[in-house]
Amino acid sequence: MIVYVSGPIKDNPTAREDFDAACIFVRSCGHTAINPFDLSDLKPDAGYQKWMRDDIAALVACDAIYLMTGWENSAGARVEFLVAQACGLKIIFSTHWGEL
Repeated sequence: MIVYVSGPIKDNPTAREDFDAACIFVRSCGHTAINPFDLSDLKPDAGYQKWMRDDIAALVACDAIYLMTGWENSAGARVEFLVAQACGLKIIFSTHWGEL
């Protein structure tokens, strides 16, 4: 299963480390993890809308979304959740470890 990792980035000083740890967990469960930090088209100065376009393009190519703790406090993660839901992707919450 290809799993897109989603969670809070803005105003989160440990975001990169949090996403890397979540991806390690997803991979340890035997799945492929998609980390938005690793998307090649994303440049720091690209701007929020470009980031979201690239993120959503990657998301819709996945089988599932893994929502990290605090995702509901992130506007981008909430959009990704709604897109995943609308596209019929499996929704996995980090608080439900056994479902992955």
